[in-house]
Amino acid sequence: YPAVKKVFVSLDGVYHKINLETLRNPKTGKYVGEELDIRLVANTKDLLKRDQPKPKSSSKVVSLFGFPDYRMYNAYDTLKVEKQLGKLKETIKEINTIQEVLAGKYQPQPFLGEAASEENVQRLQSPKVLHLATHGFFLENIQPTRTNGLQLMGQATQVFVENPLLRSGVYLAGADATLNQKTRPDSTANGILTSNEVLNLNLDNTDLVVLSACETGRGKIQNDEGVYGLQRAFLGAGAKNVLMGLWKVDDQATQYFMRCFYESWTQDEDVRKAYRTAQRKLRQEYPSPYYWGAFVLVGQ
Repeated sequence: YPAVKKVFVSLDGVYHKINLETLRNPKTGKYVGEELDIRLVANTKDLLKRDQPKPKSSSKVVSLFGFPDYRMYNAYDTLKVEKQLGKLKETIKEINTIQEVLAGKYQPQPFLGEAASEENVQRLQSPKVLHLATHGFFLENIQPTRTNGLQLMGQATQVFVENPLLRSGVYLAGADATLNQKTRPDSTANGILTSNEVLNLNLDNTDLVVLSACETGRGKIQNDEGVYGLQRAFLGAGAKNVLMGLWKVDDQATQYFMRCFYESWTQDEDVRKAYRTAQRKLRQEYPSPYYWGAFVLVGQ
């Protein structure tokens, strides 16, 4: 169909792990993304709403979370820590760069260190953009168990097996305590924001959620139900679009992509255009699809 230039796709199964734009056309040798405008939607029912898109948010608030203080024990500093998440110092530069781009036109709200907490995410009231630069996770190969004492991130393992929405999420400030099964005063805000908890966020007027963490796009693969991951959770919470990473890439490449994206987005708030622009510029600097193909945009 040579006349077709725009294709809407609702992925299923293992295709959620692939960026279709990185595939090559065997006849032309070009990447699919060069020949077609691939638009990912969470559900094909979304196509029925194309003529009635949600209006852009009038908010100017851009909430930026990065460099979470995963240890953040306060009075628990003396506890022995066996599992520790790697510090993401490079995300400080990422957040600062975005603030520079947004300065003057928007109201950036940076949350760094201890402030990059689950509590602060839950308090948000539909920012225009929510940017999360932190570790993501997906738990797989968990075996069912009835052992009452076995815990996983503060939840019984059996619960994780039965509810896939608890098996993917992002780590925020204080997560190390939960990973080490240490008791914290408030178990409802344990530093681990699961996809199940994301559904309760107020993002009804949020234009975009950006997940620049590692493997945030993954979730439990079920052919009949699609991916129960952060992608669907943030869209279910009301966000119009989700920009996320499928795998870990070079820090400098990620920072360059995000700078290019926000520089374009601030011009006319066209999320799709900004994504394509950033992708094109990143490809010029990093030709391998391993870099520019790591980011996908899903939504309106």
